Amino acid sequence: MARPQEFDEEKVINDAMNLFWKKGFYNTTLADLEFATGLKRGSIYNSFGSIEKFYLKALKMYLASNADEAKLYINNGKSGLENLRTYIENTIINLSTDKSCFAVKASFETDHNIPEKIGLLREGMAFRIKTIADLIRITQKKGEIDEQKDPGKLAAIIAATFPGFAQHYQLHKDTLQIRKLINDLIETIGL
Repeated sequence: MARPQEFDEEKVINDAMNLFWKKGFYNTTLADLEFATGLKRGSIYNSFGSIEKFYLKALKMYLASNADEAKLYINNGKSGLENLRTYIENTIINLSTDKSCFAVKASFETDHNIPEKIGLLREGMAFRIKTIADLIRITQKKGEIDEQKDPGKLAAIIAATFPGFAQHYQLHKDTLQIRKLINDLIETIGL
């Protein structure tokens, strides 16, 4: 009979997430996970099945936290355009920190050998595009931008610019310049 779990699973997954975030999937060893989480090898395998499954739980936790954060921008009573700009700016700056974005790092080290990982990353991107599209729809309903514009297309364009914005911010560390570029993007695509 297996012993019951004697650890805080959410804390352990969070500790593993931070490790995977820093080192990546392929550079994280079982010894690293033991040290970061305080769990022994047997507990890791008994609780999570494999390093890959542990990684996927960590990635799911990260994506869920992003989804929770994105909901703060929807229907909070502020101007739709202000929410859209703030969401874009905060996302870009978060992508640009020294820690960067776990999902972005995960996508760059993806070799398609872990189909569930690809699926999670695609779901995360789809959620980000949906969030931007929802913010655009709210802005349209408030009469701040043209209702004839396709929110899905605009959202996909905006989301596709994030890596370039993040690189720009990483190189210049200039929030005012990023805000100007975001305003230029919004103006250029006609929002």
